[in-house]
Amino acid sequence: MSAFADKKYDTAASIYNESVKNSPIQMWIFEVKMNSYIDEILNEHRDKVLSYDEAKIALNSVIALDGDRFTEKAKEAWEESRAAYATGQKYFTNGDYIAAAKEFDKVIESDPDYSKAVASRDRSYEKYKEDILSKTSGCETVDEYRAAIELLNEAVENLPNDTELKTRLDNCKKGLEEAVISETVESANSLMDSGNYKDALSLIDETLKEYPDNSTLLNLKSSCTDSYISSSVSQAQQLVSSEKYMDAIDLMDSMLAQFPDNETLTNCRNEC
Repeated sequence: MSAFADKKYDTAASIYNESVKNSPIQMWIFEVKMNSYIDEILNEHRDKVLSYDEAKIALNSVIALDGDRFTEKAKEAWEESRAAYATGQKYFTNGDYIAAAKEFDKVIESDPDYSKAVASRDRSYEKYKEDILSKTSGCETVDEYRAAIELLNEAVENLPNDTELKTRLDNCKKGLEEAVISETVESANSLMDSGNYKDALSLIDETLKEYPDNSTLLNLKSSCTDSYISSSVSQAQQLVSSEKYMDAIDLMDSMLAQFPDNETLTNCRNEC
């Protein structure tokens, strides 16, 4: 026991094998003392008197004396952390960096001074961030931006203090808005060119739900509405020229149902 206390583990092993191991009485006394010694190591480790590595060396030396007799109790000190570390390494190798970081965190919870686990945890987060930034670069289409934003939202949850990820998320949201607006404008103009103003307005209104203050959409809606009303008035006038007065009135009524306060439509209906 004195040899163990002085960290002379080879000397302790020699005395144990020569004098203690074969004496039942001494073995019983030694087991009591050794169990107390193991508890002392664990308490010193918990109190940060001994580092993780120092405690592990001491406990491994206990196991080396008589594996069958002391292994189970000594293993309890670090087996869970060691298993978590090994699992973390496996996740890291497979590219599942967040899962790896969480396993390394388990080790750190029980061993805050275990520098190897801290370094592995930090490296896992670094690789995770690199992976996210790589996957979310070069977006061009609406679908690509939406997928990138989904990844970045999760990344910001995992790394809430990372300004680079937050900036990338903001840029992707702006990029998505530009892509959606561009797509809507192109589709709406195509519908307007074919005279399908109603569907064009419906498309614009749907996009305005997501971006209600977008000036491009608001201007496009105003232009589309004016063209829709102008086209309808022109159709009504043609119907009047053909003496199809009721058809012209029905057309104006259907338009006024959509634009009830429009003066141009009201005047046209009265003329009809």
